[in-house]
Amino acid sequence: MTGDVEPGRDTPELVRPATAQAGPAPIRPGSKAGNPGEGGGSPALTVRELIRPGVVTATPETTMASAAASMVRARAGSVVVIQASFLAGILTKWDALRATASGADPHVSLVSEWMTRDPQAVSPDTPADEATQIMLQHGIHHLPVVEGKQVRGVVRLRDLLAARIRRTSPPA
Repeated sequence: MTGDVEPGRDTPELVRPATAQAGPAPIRPGSKAGNPGEGGGSPALTVRELIRPGVVTATPETTMASAAASMVRARAGSVVVIQASFLAGILTKWDALRATASGADPHVSLVSEWMTRDPQAVSPDTPADEATQIMLQHGIHHLPVVEGKQVRGVVRLRDLLAARIRRTSPPA
């Protein structure tokens, strides 16, 4: 990448949403998820508690090479594609692999050619179990979290399943 790239145009950025925490919320072993008043269980865990602390963003005009480099730098499996400050799509490691396997030139191919347009998304208040079900039904591993029309972060299937395991593990 050369130094003459217009900032914000072709260079994906790492955004730290205000609602994000330092990582998934700790869950005490033996605690139960559920609705309040349901057999004494604690309130259902929500996506808000599991949002990743930073989300890599790009525009549809970002090159695949730049988006892939940003994913590597941030150790992220996806890039949220933003257009006019709204969620336009998501680009994952799998999409980058498909582009590479097709022979596309990553320095010329644009994110818009390979991203999933209008992806599934959830609100921060979506129960974690519901988000897990959405991801399993659609075969996805990264789910944008949107409040109103603004992207607040990404939740990974790995984080949702880890939280579920922590909730159901018996105390040591």
